[in-house]
Formats: sequence, C-alpha cells, structure tokens
Amino acid sequence: MKKLSVPAILLLVIAVVLAVVSFINLPEIATTQISLGGSTPARLPKPVAIAIPFLLGAGGAAYALAAGDDDGARSKGFVISVIGNLVLAGILFINCFK
Repeated sequence: MKKLSVPAILLLVIAVVLAVVSFINLPEIATTQISLGGSTPARLPKPVAIAIPFLLGAGGAAYALAAGDDDGARSKGFVISVIGNLVLAGILFINCFK
C-alpha cells in the first residue's frame, strides 16, 4: 500500500459517513449559506445539498488514490477532498444548529 493511500481512504470513508449522516439529519430543503444578518439566502433540496460536496470529497479522494507516484496530483486530490468534506460538514452544522 502506498504511503499516502491510507489518508485518501480515510477521506473517502469520512465523505461517505458525512453523506449518510447528512441524509438522515438534514431537512428536505437544506440551508447552504447564512448571511451576516442571520437570514438564509441559499437553500437547496436535500439530495443536491448532499451530492455536490460528497462528489467533491469522494472524487478528490479517488483522484488521490489514482494519482500513483505523482505527488502534485495526490496533493490536489487531498485538497479537493478536504474542501468537499468541510463543506458537507458545514452544511450539516448549519442545519442542525440553526
């Protein structure tokens, strides 16, 4: 197993777990953005609100796994995956604690 494949697999597992938890806990119309005034200017249906960041998280991890020995490509995959997972966690946080 390659040195960096364990973190990529971990990021993939985190993306799947966040997607499942989000599907269970999010309302049918999820808030995806909060303004400084506290209003909710951006709302999406639950499947779309989960799918977009999940595809970033899982796709970035898969890209990092498929990169092989190319450290630059692996790093890009990790960054994309972390961003997708953070966005999904943020959406879950916004909707569960608003």
